[in-house]
Amino acid sequence: MSSTMKGKTAHQLFKMSILLKGLDGLLEVGGGVALFFVSSRVLQSAVSFLIAHELSEDPRDKIANFLHDYTQGLSSDTQVFAGVYLLGHGFVKIVLVAGMLQDRLWAYRAALIFLSMFIVYQLYRFTHTHSPVLLFLSVFDGVVVALVWRESRLRTTGCVEGGVV
Repeated sequence: MSSTMKGKTAHQLFKMSILLKGLDGLLEVGGGVALFFVSSRVLQSAVSFLIAHELSEDPRDKIANFLHDYTQGLSSDTQVFAGVYLLGHGFVKIVLVAGMLQDRLWAYRAALIFLSMFIVYQLYRFTHTHSPVLLFLSVFDGVVVALVWRESRLRTTGCVEGGVV
């Protein structure tokens, strides 16, 4: 594969990965807003409804039981914290993705900082929870960091012509 072809492939991976981050940000903002307007009782009922089928097939399903137990013990303070966290986290992602899609250099630098902080936090949490999801997210974010770093370097060195790497 030629270096031009590799560059185009890496650029397409970059675009897809930041679009996924943007979509994730939109979902987080939606979830954060929902946490402010949905009572904990309604949230518990919705989760119970969504996991009922899974628990009927496998009563020991770890994810379904975690969701059930988590929502049952959800205090209003925790719900507010989660809402604020999701809104903030999602908003940051949306702003950074929009900035990168508009080729704003500040957005690349800020994305590298924030994604690196997320990776450190996710790996810290992994040492306590041993959740494979956190490990997967950290690896995915690491790939996104590498792609953002590559795009940032190309833009600061002037190696980008007509939007094609």
